[in-house]
Amino acid sequence: MNCNADLFWAIRGGGGNFGIVTLFGFRLHPVGPNILASLILYPMDQAKEMLQFYRDNIGNTSSEIITYTGLLVTPDGLPVTFILPTWLGPLEEGEEQLAKLRSFGTFIADLVGEMPYTQLPSLFDSATP
Repeated sequence: MNCNADLFWAIRGGGGNFGIVTLFGFRLHPVGPNILASLILYPMDQAKEMLQFYRDNIGNTSSEIITYTGLLVTPDGLPVTFILPTWLGPLEEGEEQLAKLRSFGTFIADLVGEMPYTQLPSLFDSATP
């Protein structure tokens, strides 16, 4: 048997929580350069209702929408709940496609707008130093 010892380094002290990836396949899809995305922030006292709204509506969205939701503390210390809708399709269709996710409750801020796709990964940088 021909073994590559480097593949088994985790066994020598990795405990029971490790994995070894020997093959990774993926497909790329064209995106951007600009997308429609950003945070919609809600007061923490709306968290339960907002998360229920999210749960009830996320399954009925287009496959060109990626979303995240959760709780965070803003850079100025305000605890909030958020939806981060991201439209990856043609920009002219984005506002209509995101309308349902943007229709919940009384938000603190709706920052959704056109941005470069490359800016998306840094949206949480100031909230998670």
